[in-house]
Amino acid sequence: MRPLALFPPLIAILVAVAGWMGPVEAAVPGGGGRPEEMAPAQAKEALLDELTRAYRAGDNERVLHVLVDSLPPAECTARLWNLEGLALERAGRLQEAVTAYESGIRLRGDLWELHMNLGRSLEALGQGGRALAEFSRAVELAPRQAEARLALGTGYLRYHRFEQAREQLQEAARLDPHDPRILLERARLADAMEDRPRARELWRQVEGCAPSAESARRLAALSATDHPDSALIWYERCVSRDSSALDCAAAAGALLLQQGRPAEAVRWLRQAVEEAPQPDPAALHDLLLAWQRLAEPDSVEALVAVHPPTLASSWGVVALARRGAGRSGDALAAAQRAVELAPRDPDLLNILAVILYEEGQEQRARAIWRQVLEIAPDHPQARRNLAQ
Repeated sequence: MRPLALFPPLIAILVAVAGWMGPVEAAVPGGGGRPEEMAPAQAKEALLDELTRAYRAGDNERVLHVLVDSLPPAECTARLWNLEGLALERAGRLQEAVTAYESGIRLRGDLWELHMNLGRSLEALGQGGRALAEFSRAVELAPRQAEARLALGTGYLRYHRFEQAREQLQEAARLDPHDPRILLERARLADAMEDRPRARELWRQVEGCAPSAESARRLAALSATDHPDSALIWYERCVSRDSSALDCAAAAGALLLQQGRPAEAVRWLRQAVEEAPQPDPAALHDLLLAWQRLAEPDSVEALVAVHPPTLASSWGVVALARRGAGRSGDALAAAQRAVELAPRDPDLLNILAVILYEEGQEQRARAIWRQVLEIAPDHPQARRNLAQ
């Protein structure tokens, strides 16, 4: 190992969190012990201090060079193993980070930070059950640490263990009432429990202290039924805060369509479709529907040429647009494609029958209307068409 400058022992705590629910740095103990033990212990504390500052400054390579490439494993303390795990995790070397944390725990199983960070790496590796066990152990070791309670509550939420999640998150909020991350998880819990009044209250609190695309998205969805105009404002804020939030643009367009405002819907839906690497089929359907309602068959055809629909109902919209433009042959092809994709959909069968009837194929149309009434006896259009 190359020589390192030594500093006096640290007595202060190296504070906790880096980023959203990030890993936890370990506290550095003060001096103490027999005189012959002081120099090595102080050297390791100084090393931890220096490398922690390098880690915080973003010099991950320096930390990894010293701890992984230079320092013999036998010389590593539990807190140095913890820092090595943090640096490995930052480098995306999650399995090695797990090994580092486990090495630290073998030396000091009573450090809650090691269990916390091990849990987060395990979670990132998809080992949620083991992660939950580590979070539980962290809470046992540090019951007054809001960070540990937050991680355990979030873990319970992922497993839909709602009552246990609520207990941990409420305690986390009591320990640190100003942490917006705790408030965010409580809002997500209310969503998961389908407690709409509570969810609306909590998301408004999130919006007040840490506004984001997610808070705007959730407030829009919670307002869509009772206050659609307010929902549109929230969806617009969602997109303005995150230009990649195309789901919010699509939802705004769908809401405008429901209100009978297709011209306004087009602006949102075009954004949702044209800016997506692969358009959402529902957004594509709504954009086709908006163009069809605006009697813009050329826009429908241009969209189909670039993004051929995958939904049967979308081909039904294309059939109606072509029928409205007087292109009965092309309308028939679209209606047949729709029925191929959904052979028992009564609405699509009815569209096909109407186009067949208009093409002079009355017997085939009547047979399909009878089929519709076998599937949906109360289908009003099929019953009326067959009677006429």
